[in-house]
Amino acid sequence: MGDVVHRPAPVNVADATEMLLGLRSAKLLTGYRGSAAIQLTPAAELIAGLSQAALAFREQVAEMELNPVILHEDGSGLTVADALIMLKE
Repeated sequence: MGDVVHRPAPVNVADATEMLLGLRSAKLLTGYRGSAAIQLTPAAELIAGLSQAALAFREQVAEMELNPVILHEDGSGLTVADALIMLKE
């Protein structure tokens, strides 16, 4: 989709929230065509935590992928359905 936002690590929760709201598709998260807005805090906390981890382990980690990350509509948090961390040789 090409709908991405980049920032240098580390980012905090406020930065991560701003990144999410900077997506072209943000309207799908903030309430669209009568749907309820989705609580972004769990996703922002995950992004902030991942940025801290990426910085702390930058010498060991080549890449991290979490796909999909499912935000629960009821505000109860999120689920990471699959995660992959590739280490540097």
